[in-house]
Amino acid sequence: MTAVERPGRDESETAGNEVDGDVDADLAALAALRRLVRTGEYLQVYDSARVLHERLRSEPARTEAAYLAALALARSGATDVAEAFADTALDPVRDDLPPALAQDVAALRARIAKDRALAAPEADARRRFAEAARRYEATFDRYGGSYPAVNAATTWLLAGDAERSRRLASAALDAVGSEDDEWAHATRAEAALLLDDIAAAARAVEAAAEASRGRWGERATTRRQLTLVCQVKDIDPAVLDPLANPVVAHYTGHRIDPEGATAVRFAPDDEPRVAAAVRAALDERRIGIVFGALASGADIIVAEQVLARGGEVHVVLPFEAESFLDASVTDGGPDWVARFHACLGAATSVRVASDGAFLGDASMFDFGAQVAMGEAVNHAAALATGAEQLAIWDGQPPGEDAVTGTAVDVARWRALGLPTTVVPVRVDAGASGGPSGEPSIDAGQRNIRAMLFGDIAGFSKLGDAELPTFMEKVMRPIGDCIASFGDDVLLRATWGDGIYLVFADTLRAAQCALALQATMRAIDLDEIGLGVLKGLRIGAHVGPAFDGVDPVTGGRSVYGANVTRAARIEPRTPEGQVYVTQPFAALVALGADVDLSCDYVGRLPTAKDYGVLPMYVLKPGGR
Repeated sequence: MTAVERPGRDESETAGNEVDGDVDADLAALAALRRLVRTGEYLQVYDSARVLHERLRSEPARTEAAYLAALALARSGATDVAEAFADTALDPVRDDLPPALAQDVAALRARIAKDRALAAPEADARRRFAEAARRYEATFDRYGGSYPAVNAATTWLLAGDAERSRRLASAALDAVGSEDDEWAHATRAEAALLLDDIAAAARAVEAAAEASRGRWGERATTRRQLTLVCQVKDIDPAVLDPLANPVVAHYTGHRIDPEGATAVRFAPDDEPRVAAAVRAALDERRIGIVFGALASGADIIVAEQVLARGGEVHVVLPFEAESFLDASVTDGGPDWVARFHACLGAATSVRVASDGAFLGDASMFDFGAQVAMGEAVNHAAALATGAEQLAIWDGQPPGEDAVTGTAVDVARWRALGLPTTVVPVRVDAGASGGPSGEPSIDAGQRNIRAMLFGDIAGFSKLGDAELPTFMEKVMRPIGDCIASFGDDVLLRATWGDGIYLVFADTLRAAQCALALQATMRAIDLDEIGLGVLKGLRIGAHVGPAFDGVDPVTGGRSVYGANVTRAARIEPRTPEGQVYVTQPFAALVALGADVDLSCDYVGRLPTAKDYGVLPMYVLKPGGR
C-alpha cells in the first residue's frame, strides 16, 4: 500500500475507550473492516462500516467507521459517492480525534481531489493536481507523517512542480525514519522513484511486496501509485514486478461422468491427472483468486486446488444451492456432494446470480456463467491485476443449438480478448451420443433479458392542466429517444409517467438508460411550466425471463421473478440516476469495447419489502 491512505491504524491500537454496546465487539468489528480493506473487499467494507457508523455514538470509533466506509468507496472508484458520504459523515478538522485518525481523514479528502484530477481533461488536470497537492501538503504541515508528504510530492510532480516534488520526497524519507512496516516500505519506494534512486526503489518495492502478501487491496493501491510515478518520470515499470497481485480467473469445465455413463468426456479415472494439471496451471499463470460455480468435476477440482494454496474462491451459483446440488452435483455420488459442501463453506463469498427456480432451464446456467465472468473482470480491475479463464475442456466447439456449457463459456471469454488456459480432458469417439457431463436440461424456456423501469419524480403533483404539456414536452422526447434504439427494444410500455423497457442486450439497455437521462436533463422543466417535476429515475436488472403473449392485451409480454426484482429497484433510485443490480454490473463488465462503468453505492432496501440488494450507479466512461 502506498502512502495514499491507510485503512485505519494497526489492529493492536484501539479506536477509543468508549463505544456503545459491547466495546470489544465494536473494536473487533473495526479490526475486521481493516482486514477487508487490505484484501480489497470494498463492497463488504462499505456496507458494514456504514452500519457501524450509524450505530456508534462515541468518538473516535464512529469517525473511524465513517472513514473506512468512505475509503472503501474511493478505492472502488466510486469517487462521487465517496465524496458525498465524506461530506455528510466526516469532519476533517475535529480537534478530539487521535492525530493518526485525523491525518487519515484529511488525507482521504486529498485523495478524492487527486482522483478528480486523474479523471479530468488534460487541459484542467494540472490545476486539479495542484489542488490535491496543496491538500496533501497542508495535511503534512499540520500532522506530520510520511504518507501525506510523499503524496504531496507525487501530486506536485503531476502538477508540474518538480522542485517542490523532490523537496517533499526528501521530507517523506526523513519522516518515515526507521519504520519497518508495509506503509514505510511503500513510502520509501515512492520517494526513491521521485528522487530517481532506482536501486533504493527496487529494494523498497521488494520489502513492500513481502510485507503486503495476502493484502491484495493494499498492493493494488501501491502499484497504481508507483506506476503513475514511473510513467511521468519515464522509469521502467519492471521495477514494480514484485508487487504484482495474483491473477483473477473465471473457471469453467466439464462435469465428472456419472456412474454408468456409456460415453466418456471426463472419466473419474482422469481426475488425478486433471487435478495435477490444474495445480500446474495455477502456478504457471499465478492464479490465486477465482470466480465460478461448484458443479461436480471441474468446478470443485479448481476450487479445492485454489483453497489448498490459501487462495480465494468466490462461488457464483446460477440459482439457489439445493436445486443446484440436485442438478449439477448429486449424480456424481456422495463424495462429490461432501466436497461441494466443503468448498461452499470455505469460499470467500457465495452469490446466487438469479431469482427464480431452475425449472430445467439452460439459460439459468448460461446467465450464472456470465455473471461469474463479469465479476471476475471487475475484481481484477479493482486489484490492478490480470483477468484470465481456466477451462477444463475437451476442446470440442459448442453444438449448433448449445446455449450453455464449457465451450460456450470459452467462446464468450475469448470474445473479450482475454486469455484462456485449457486443461484438456479426453474425448471418446462416441461421446456425442451419450451423457456428456453437462447438465441434462431442456433449452429455451427462458431467455436472458435486461429490463429498465423508470418514472419521473413529482408526476403525481401534476393536474389536468399540465398533463398535455407533460405528454408533449416530456414524454414525446423520451419516446423519440427510445425509438432511436430501434429493434434493440424488445418491449416497451408506459402508464402515466412510468416506463418499462426490455432488451436482449444488456449493453444496449445501459446505453438507452443513460440516453434517457441525457434527454431528461436537456428539458428545461421550469421553462415549460413543469418545475414541480424532480427528474427521471431508472432501475435496471438482468436475468432469465419468460417471453410470451399477454393474455389481456394480446401484445408481447416478458415476465418472471427477475422482472419483479427490476420493478422493485426504481422507487429507491435517486432522481437523475440509473441504479443497477450486481448481475447487471457484471454483464456490463463483459462489454470490452463499451465505455461504461458501474460504481458501487451500497446495499439498499428495495420497494415493497423485496429485500436488500447490492446496488451500483451506472455512468458513462470507464474506470
